[in-house]
Amino acid sequence: MADHAQQPAAEDFETDDGASSIGDSSATDSLASLRSSILDYRRENGRTYHRMSDGNMTHHLWVLTWEDSLCNCPKKDGAKRVLDVGTGTGIWALDYGN
Repeated sequence: MADHAQQPAAEDFETDDGASSIGDSSATDSLASLRSSILDYRRENGRTYHRMSDGNMTHHLWVLTWEDSLCNCPKKDGAKRVLDVGTGTGIWALDYGN
């Protein structure tokens, strides 16, 4: 039985190193922002805190601004299911669930 699958010849493929932007930056460049965010701490009263907790303070500020309202949409009173997308530390979802 004959093998109908043909292997392409090596000359059928053209290589153009400048055609793609993928791989232009090295791995160390792509990790530079990650390293800086890992080491990004906030110092307050001699103690060191991670920046992630700053979102909790922002959440508290918005709750005070909106007079204890976690949602400002027409369906806020009867909502059974809510999608939490990009709200930070998750404190909004916990407060909304309670």
